[in-house]
Amino acid sequence: MTGVFRRQGRRRKAVSVLVAAALIALSGCGARAVTGDFSPGPASSGQAAGGPPVAPVAWKPCPDVIADVGQGQADARFSYSCGTVTVPQDWAKPTGPTFQLELLRVRSKNQTNRIGSLLVNPGGPGASGLGLAVDLAGSIPAAVTGRFDLVGFDPRGIGRSAPVRCIPNPVKDQSTEQTVDPVSQSEFDQQVTLSKRIGQLCQQAYPNTLGLFSTEQTARDLDAIRAGVGDSKITYLGFSYGTELGAVYAHLFPANIRAFVLTARSTRN
Repeated sequence: MTGVFRRQGRRRKAVSVLVAAALIALSGCGARAVTGDFSPGPASSGQAAGGPPVAPVAWKPCPDVIADVGQGQADARFSYSCGTVTVPQDWAKPTGPTFQLELLRVRSKNQTNRIGSLLVNPGGPGASGLGLAVDLAGSIPAAVTGRFDLVGFDPRGIGRSAPVRCIPNPVKDQSTEQTVDPVSQSEFDQQVTLSKRIGQLCQQAYPNTLGLFSTEQTARDLDAIRAGVGDSKITYLGFSYGTELGAVYAHLFPANIRAFVLTARSTRN
């Protein structure tokens, strides 16, 4: 998989130019601080699902997390802090059990005339977003980091946000060894077989709750994060599967978008 990560790294650096263009062009549209209350409404209305008020993120230093996810990439030009946002496990039952989502904020020490937060997602699905914020800080132009905090997050079921644990290490190894882009029918069939096996294992481990780790639930979490960081409208950068997450968010909350940069295609209408 090393080659995949290298290609993703090059793609992320290239897209930083697009991010700068999109965000700087809108730099006159500052984000207004809000308390984070969601307007109740049915799931199809484009409003949030009527959950409880979202508390502002209580940011605090987290050198242990930076050391873990940043792989020694901490940059003296930035400050780093962590926090959490609490969300319903099931947005259709907003007063039920909750998940805590882990966030990491990277803020330039030279920031002036702050607009808001740039939320970032590396895709996957299944990739942690904490390290992405650390990684991007050094490649996104100062014109962006000088106006925006970079905020990475672990989506529900991933990393430090109620991680799903249902794939044994030998199966993970098989997945890692799979051909990234199958060419032959045999390679394609092997991927399908392994994917079905993983699905069966996770269904057995989470027979009643596996459906809660969905793109739609995660998109609603994303709106809670927007509220938690104090932005009235979201500014978002999504790589790979992060494009699909952004597309679902746009379908649910079209009025809450300030600017999106999506690096892949989505089949969603």
